[in-house]
Amino acid sequence: MGAMEDFLRLLGLTAHDDLPRPGGAGRPAPRAPAMAPAAAPGRPAAPAARRRRLEQTLRRLPDRYRDRLGLADLRPVMRAAAGERWDTAVDHLVAALCRCDAPITAAERQELRAVLRALDRPTDRVDALPRR
Repeated sequence: MGAMEDFLRLLGLTAHDDLPRPGGAGRPAPRAPAMAPAAAPGRPAAPAARRRRLEQTLRRLPDRYRDRLGLADLRPVMRAAAGERWDTAVDHLVAALCRCDAPITAAERQELRAVLRALDRPTDRVDALPRR
């Protein structure tokens, strides 16, 4: 199971993680059509849909921490997100939370870890943040 699937399952965007993967062992996965239909109930969303949901989640992250971080701390996060540089945006966000010693809830901590894993970024700085 990849980090992206972990993140999406955490957000409740996939229904089953026990479904067989396309292609199987040693065979390439079939290419999805350019205009893939919406996922059927009980089936994972297409990779493009998953990527869109991840991007939507990432765009909302700065607003969640607006009450604990000032505009000067959020500006680089929003600038990177506007340029769709998601790894940079999340790195700036976590750095600002650490610098400000901003407390986060268990759910926020879990979400940040999942986002960082989906982006292949280290999660150790999230563990150091104070609990809310």
